[in-house]
Amino acid sequence: MNKPKLDKFTALIVEDDKEIRDLVIEVLTDLKVFSSVTPAIDGSEAVLKMRNQSFDLIITDLNMPKMNGIDFIKNILADSKRQGTQIVVMSGEVTGPRVGELLRLGLRHIITKPTSVRSLVSKVSEVLKLDIKA
Repeated sequence: MNKPKLDKFTALIVEDDKEIRDLVIEVLTDLKVFSSVTPAIDGSEAVLKMRNQSFDLIITDLNMPKMNGIDFIKNILADSKRQGTQIVVMSGEVTGPRVGELLRLGLRHIITKPTSVRSLVSKVSEVLKLDIKA
């Protein structure tokens, strides 16, 4: 894997499934372009973490307890301090109506679960405008 050593980005992974969350954290950490990769189990926890830290990239599931991904995304978009944050939705529930709702919110970066490491790395590379190969 061709990995630039930038170590300057921060990421927040919002995923209630521990296995998937841990895998995404491992993949992003291995890219060596993130100074921190922070986990959150749902939108509520993610909002709390965002009060103390800014993130360049947020990867979020849609179907989660307490605060789902759509409500979490709306929360991000309503905060003018978060306008530069890149959001990637990674969900197994990306159906026609859900895609329409995401597009209306201005989201264009969607990964359907299950996914591959290659697809995840490709999307992160695209979103952050990096030349990373999986």
